[in-house]
Amino acid sequence: MKFDKNTSSKNSSLKNSYIYDMLKKSMFTKKLGTKVAVSARPLNSRKYHVITGDGQKWNVVADGSTRATRVFTTKLSAIEFARETAIKIQGEVIIHKKTGEIEERVSLAR
Repeated sequence: MKFDKNTSSKNSSLKNSYIYDMLKKSMFTKKLGTKVAVSARPLNSRKYHVITGDGQKWNVVADGSTRATRVFTTKLSAIEFARETAIKIQGEVIIHKKTGEIEERVSLAR
């Protein structure tokens, strides 16, 4: 197969225009927002948030993540899991109230 410089640049410009058109049509969708959030996530997140979830459940969420690491029925069990996980990576646990305000920050770095 022979490589043609002109054909290659035409194909890439067609691909780029196609991507641009697709982004223009579906800008700011939930799926796109999730992809952006995941790609922007820090590689070594050292913070875990304990937040309220659906109903009476509590979630442990890594900083920069869009999904819960684990879901618990009690706040104390969620805090315990977050602390154990943060100890392993010398991280930080941020505990939130049901209103979303920060109740306590616990740094577990040595």
